[in-house]
Order: sequence, then C-alpha cells, then structure tokens
Amino acid sequence: REMLSRVETVRARAIYWEVALRMVRDHPFLGCGVGGFGDHYSRYRPLTPHQTEFPHQIFLETMTDWGAIGFLLFLFVLMRYGPRWWRGVRAKLKDQDTEGRLFVLWQVSVFAAFALAAQVGFPHNKVYLVGVAATILCLRPRGERDGQLASHVPKTQSIGWKPLWLLALIPLSILFCAREISQFQYEQGKSGFEKTGVTRGVYDLMLKSVRVWPPQWEAWYFAGRMNWDAGVRPRGLEQIEEAIRWNPTTAFLHEDRAKFLWEMGKRDEALGEIEIAIALHPVKWQYHQTYSAWLHSAGRDEDAVEQRKIAEQLKEIEPDYGAEVEKIRKTQEGS
Repeated sequence: REMLSRVETVRARAIYWEVALRMVRDHPFLGCGVGGFGDHYSRYRPLTPHQTEFPHQIFLETMTDWGAIGFLLFLFVLMRYGPRWWRGVRAKLKDQDTEGRLFVLWQVSVFAAFALAAQVGFPHNKVYLVGVAATILCLRPRGERDGQLASHVPKTQSIGWKPLWLLALIPLSILFCAREISQFQYEQGKSGFEKTGVTRGVYDLMLKSVRVWPPQWEAWYFAGRMNWDAGVRPRGLEQIEEAIRWNPTTAFLHEDRAKFLWEMGKRDEALGEIEIAIALHPVKWQYHQTYSAWLHSAGRDEDAVEQRKIAEQLKEIEPDYGAEVEKIRKTQEGS
C-alpha cells in the first residue's frame, strides 16, 4: 500500500468498521452471508476511494457475515473451549520437560499474535492462515504423546476419531505449507518488481506463486500487466481475467480489463467492463473520466457529458492522498 501512510491506514480502518456497524444494523440476524461484506461494501461506503473485501476485525466480520446467530455461536465456542484450552496449557507447562515447555510457549505466542492481528485485519479469504492455527492447536509436545502411547489401551477399544483427524491433517498441512511458500514467492516477486522492474525472474516468481490453490490473484494481475506491457496481449488479458475470477469485487481489475479490451478494439465489451468498475467503486473520478472519453468516441455525447460532470464533481472533493502522504513523510524526516 504505497499510497497509504500509517495515519491513513488508521483512517481506513475507521471507515471499514463504521460501514460494518451499519451493515450489522441492516442485517442483524443472518448477516450478509460468508464474504458478503465485500459484496455489499460499495453500497455503504462513504465518499472515499477506500475499497476492501472484509472489515479488518474478526468480531465485526463474524457479525456482518453470519449475523447475531453466527456471532453468538462464535462467542459460545470461544467461551466453551477457550478456558479449557488455557487450563490445558497451564497443566502442560507444569508437567512437560524443557523442550515441551518451549513448544507450549511457542504455541501460546502464535495464538496471541493471531488474536491480536485479528483485531485490525482478519482476511477470511486466506483460509490457510486459519488452517495453520488449527494445525498448531492439534499438535502436542513429544512428552505428552509418549505418555499417552505408554498407557495401556485394551485391544477391544475402538480406534476413535483422533487418528483419522491426524491423517486428515497431513495433506492439509502440506497444502498450508505450500500456500505459505506461494505467498513468500509472491512477496519476493513484488519486491523484485519494485526494485528492478519487469524481469524474467520476477515473472517466473509470479507464475510459481499461482500454482497452489487458492492462487494469489495479485500475482495473476502482475503477470498480466507484464505480458501486456511486453506486447503479449492475449496472454496478458487472460491473466487479468484469471485475477478477476479469483477476486471479482476489486474495481481496478475491471478497469484494466476494460482498457485492454478497448485497445484491442472490443469497444462494446470495454464499455460494459468499465461500468462494472464504476458500480464497484462509484466515487473514483478517474473511472467516470475514462467512461466519458469512451462514450464520446462511441458517439454517445449526451452520456459522455453526464459522466464528465460526475468526474469533475468527484475530483473536486476527493482528498489529495499523494500530497498528504508527502507531508507526513517530510514531518517524519524532520523529526
């Protein structure tokens, strides 16, 4: 988020939470459905360029997605199993050897960090993060496992569900680890792009990061832009469309696809795509300006004038984030 300073990030959170509370008031019992916050956000968003898919707060996200019923169920799970888990942690700290205590402390620190981060940003679409937490929760120190194995188990006793659960965790753990590697490759590619621009190595990292499900839509976007700028336009358009398939509510993806289609001569399709971008982010004046220019080229002068007026009105009241960020940077450098 190069355009956002730390102060602006705080303001963005305030906007997300305000919208979430309004959404909860309108859908109090059943919520908006899983992932519904991002689908409904454009209708609640105040006049601001901020855009998001989730409210960046785990309790607000639970209320907006599941409503009061799901939120109460979520609280029940926390209150039912949270104290039990904590009592188990305290017992393990007393009973384990040094190696076991270190493992338990690491386990607690991971969940503490997860709980803290979930108060300012809980990405529901990154399921693998929850999977990692669940995997850690199911792991037990070696001393505890050895003690259980040494205990007498009658041969007639049922195997139970725990071995099956552990077997299920093996492929899930592999998937979660692969997803983490995918995220790391994407971050490497993005960092390389910011330092050196478009290179073969950066492009390869982007492609590697989309091999694991669910793929990084940002990597598809970067790869598509690279191919388009390199003149490989059909492939670039395909990759942008793949990014949209995995993240259909991000307006700038539709804007880029619209521009690609316009340059390829598919004007009717481009006009439809820029309309989608405007519907997702109606307060971004650049979208209306682009739409106005294209309508004028298509001979729809009256519609073009109307869109240009909207663009001019929005441009006058849109904050100049570039100037604000520059002021903050100068202040920080001075201090």
